[in-house]
Amino acid sequence: MSKDDSSIKNHQVVSHEEWLAAHTAFLAKEKEFNRLRDELSRQRRALPWEKVEKRYVFDGKSQLIVYHCVRTL
Repeated sequence: MSKDDSSIKNHQVVSHEEWLAAHTAFLAKEKEFNRLRDELSRQRRALPWEKVEKRYVFDGKSQLIVYHCVRTL
């Protein structure tokens, strides 16, 4: 028996009312997570742009968009 088979056999089984309460609580957490993710995405898009001083020459396409992320935690 694999680890996955064991977790399926030992998974909690509850009444509809208990499932509904757990599901409703989960949806509230999921909605809050989505709200926070949307706010972080908005803040990321609002970050200032950095002026590129170096001259670049590209063959082919006339435009290039670069998304550069520096992690400093």
